[in-house]
Amino acid sequence: NLTINSSTTSEETATACDSYTWNGTEYTTSGVYTFESENEAGCTNTATLNLTIDSSTTSEETATACDSYTWNGTEYTTSGVYTFESENEAGCTNTATLNLTINSSTTSEETATACDSYTWNGTEYTTSGVYTFESENEAGCTNTATLNLIINSSTTSEETATACDSYTWNGTEYTTSGVYTFESENEAGCINIATLNLTINATPEVTISGNSVLTCANESITLTASSTVQGTANYLWNTGATTATIEVTESGEYSVTVTGNNSDCSAMSTVTVAGDATSPAATISGNGVLTCATESVTLTASATVQGTASYLWNTGATTATIEVTAPGEYSVAVLDSDNGCSATATTTVSQNVTPPVVSISGNEALTCSVTSITLDASGTSVQGTATYLWNTGETTPSIVVDQAEDYTVAVTDSNNGCSGALTITVTENYDAEEVVGGSVALCITDASLDLTTLLISDFVSDGTWTDDLNSGGLTGNSFNPSIVNLGDYQFTYTEPGDCGRIITVAVNVNDDCVVLACSTEDIIISKVVTPNNDGFNENFEITGLEDCDFTFGVKIFNRWGKIVYQSENYQNNWNGRHDGSGMQIGSNSELPTGTYYYILNVSGGTGFKPMTGYIYLGTH
Repeated sequence: NLTINSSTTSEETATACDSYTWNGTEYTTSGVYTFESENEAGCTNTATLNLTIDSSTTSEETATACDSYTWNGTEYTTSGVYTFESENEAGCTNTATLNLTINSSTTSEETATACDSYTWNGTEYTTSGVYTFESENEAGCTNTATLNLIINSSTTSEETATACDSYTWNGTEYTTSGVYTFESENEAGCINIATLNLTINATPEVTISGNSVLTCANESITLTASSTVQGTANYLWNTGATTATIEVTESGEYSVTVTGNNSDCSAMSTVTVAGDATSPAATISGNGVLTCATESVTLTASATVQGTASYLWNTGATTATIEVTAPGEYSVAVLDSDNGCSATATTTVSQNVTPPVVSISGNEALTCSVTSITLDASGTSVQGTATYLWNTGETTPSIVVDQAEDYTVAVTDSNNGCSGALTITVTENYDAEEVVGGSVALCITDASLDLTTLLISDFVSDGTWTDDLNSGGLTGNSFNPSIVNLGDYQFTYTEPGDCGRIITVAVNVNDDCVVLACSTEDIIISKVVTPNNDGFNENFEITGLEDCDFTFGVKIFNRWGKIVYQSENYQNNWNGRHDGSGMQIGSNSELPTGTYYYILNVSGGTGFKPMTGYIYLGTH
C-alpha cells in the first residue's frame, strides 16, 4: 500500500530598515532568500522571502547665533550639540546633528545735558529723551547703548514797531527801517535772541494830478494821488475810495489823505473839478403822409448849440435833411462840438397806401341762349373817386363781352393814388340739344340703308356720323347690314356748329330672312343632375342636335348669381362640381344641393339666341 505525500512551497515579501530577521537569521541586504523545513506530511516545505533592506541616514550642521537659535521648531538659548530624528525618503530614520554656539548681546548707559542740540554717535538730537544706539560687540552680537538726554532751549522774542522819523530800542536810537537783534542769557542758561522789525516812516508829501473840466464828451476824469513815503502808502479819498487813482463823473471838491503803512504819519491834498453839460435844443420839420402818389417826404433837423452841430439819424444818415420813403418813427441825435453834449428829436411818418377793393359782378357762362354778358366793376370800394381801365382798353365802370376769355380791370383811388386789379374768367357752356331719331330692323341680306332717312325732318345737313357700337358697317351716311354681326346698333348724327343738335338712330340686324338647316327646336336640356353613381342623371347633358355640328357655350350660376362653372365647348361633363369660377365651401369641390341657373349659347349656325333655364342639383 503506497502513500505519496507532496512537498510544499510558500512565498512572502518584506521591507525593513537596515536589517531583517527571518527564521532565526538576520539579513542586512536586499535579496531573495529560501528556508527549508518539514511540512505536516513529513515532506519538504520550501519558503521563499523577497526582501528589501532600506538604510537609515544622518546629517550634521554647525551654527552660531546671538542669544537664541531656532532649529526644527525648537528654540535653543545655550551652546551645545543637539539631534533631531525624522523619516527619510525610504521611510527609515534620519538623524540630524546640530553643533550650536550661542553668544550674548551687551548694554551700556550714559546721561548728558545740552543747549538746543546734542550730537551722539553721529546723530544730532534737539529734544530731551532717552535714546538708544545699537552696535556690534566683540562676540559679534548687538551692543545696545542708552543715552538719557536733557535739551535746554535757547529762546527768541520778536516785536514790530512803526515810527515816524526815529525809534529807541534797548538804549539804541534807530532812524532807518530794518530788522535789528539783541542777545542775552535766558533762565536755562542758554542764549535769548530778541528781534525788532522796525519801520521808520517819513511824513508824506502828497500831490493830485489829472484834473480837467467834465463835459458830455469828457464824462469822467481820473485823479491820481502820488506821495513820497517810506514803505507802502495808504489812500483815503473823501469819496470813500482807498486807491491811489479814482474816476470822477461829477464836478466838486475832491481830497485824499495819504498815510504811511503801519504808521500814523499822514498828509492831505485837495483839487476842485469843474463841469459843462448843457444839451442842444433839437427839432424836426417837414413831416407828411406817404401815399401811392406821394412816395417820399423830406425831414429837416435844426438845433441850438454852443459850437457846431453834427447830426446822426436812426437811418444812419449824417446830414441835417433826409428823404424817407417808408412809414415809421424817425429820430435824429444832434451833437454840440463845444462840449460833446447831444439831444434827440423824434417824429412819426404815417402812410396811406390802401388799394381799392375791386369787385366785378355779372359774370356767367356764355351758352347757346346767352350770347353776351355785362361785367360791372362799379361796386369797387375806394376812399375817393374811382377811375377804371379794362384790358379791353375801355375806361367805363362796366363792359359788354361776348367771348370766353380772361377780363381784367384796374381801379385807381383819387384819394391816395393807389390801384387795385381783379381778373375774372368768362367761360362758355354750349350744351347741344339731344334728339332721338327713328329706328329700323334689317335682315342681313338687305341692301345698304341711308341713315339720314331716320333723322328728324328739319335736321341740318353737313353734320357728322358716329358709329357708337363700332358695328363696322357705317360708311358716310350709308349702313351695310350684310357685313356686321347680328344685333342692335346705335348711330349718332351731330349737326354742325357749337349748338348743333345731337340725333341718335337705332338699327336691328337679324337673320329672320334666312332659312336654317338645323333648328334649336329639337334640343333637349337636362333639368336634374344627381351625380351619385347610379347611372342616371350623372351629368348635365345637351342632346338632340348631335348631327348639326354645333358648339355649345355653357355658363352655370348659383342662386346668388355667381358663376360656378363655364365652358366655351361643353362636352356634357358637368357633374355638380365647381371649376374655380365661383363659390367654394372649404376645400370640397362639390357644390351644395339646390337650384342652379344656366345660359346656353349655340354657335355653328346663324340666328341662335341664348337659351336659359334652371337645373336642380341633387345629393352627391
